[in-house]
Amino acid sequence: MGAHRGRLEHVLSEGEQTSLGFAGFLTEAHFDASKSALFFDDPVSSLDHMKRESVARRIVELAKNRQVVVFTHDVAFTMFLHKAADESSVKFATRGIEKRRELGPGYTTLHHPWTAKDAAQRVNALREKVATLRRNEKGMSEADYLRATQDIAGHMSQTWERIISQVIAEPLVDYKSLEVRVGKLRIIGRVTEEDVKTYDDSYSRISGWASRHDPHPELNYVPPDVKELEDEIEVIAKWLKRVKKYQS
Repeated sequence: MGAHRGRLEHVLSEGEQTSLGFAGFLTEAHFDASKSALFFDDPVSSLDHMKRESVARRIVELAKNRQVVVFTHDVAFTMFLHKAADESSVKFATRGIEKRRELGPGYTTLHHPWTAKDAAQRVNALREKVATLRRNEKGMSEADYLRATQDIAGHMSQTWERIISQVIAEPLVDYKSLEVRVGKLRIIGRVTEEDVKTYDDSYSRISGWASRHDPHPELNYVPPDVKELEDEIEVIAKWLKRVKKYQS
């Protein structure tokens, strides 16, 4: 048979071309003695979920001895980067670019959007939200204060859900192979009745503060004060810290 010659894009899929290009770049970076800064623009475009975490870990490895800047709109990949950086004790800074409804796109922020935050980052964001509420409380109307506490309570319930998925559920599944990690079942076995009660009680209180249901006028609903919100965040933070140890 004669040799078949074809263009790369006719032989490899888009994802395979991305993987090949990334491998070539890593080879160049490995032999680059200057340790100059590296910039990645959506490096996981067209890659499936099985490769994204591996790419995140490799990028974090590069960041151990040089500056690395990653531009991406992929929320899941951003979380992989956060996780890999935390596990490797690599410091990172977050920046975001957002669109403002009346002014258009292009506004930078010092944080990533809420959906891209892991459990610990959400706890810190909640602390900042409540600290801001405490500073502004005196000048707020009752209606504004109610809306603010409902917003915080909604984010609290989402934080609980992220903790359960991140700390309890995710370790049970290898998302690269979509196989169940049977050995990780011990994590569930280590969750105590007290842990479950703490979660149930906290989630119940938070649900009463959130705006999921319209409180009947005769109930004379009173929103939580700032101290109650602060205390609830610490309940969440301590639960997260304690249950994460069950993964060891």
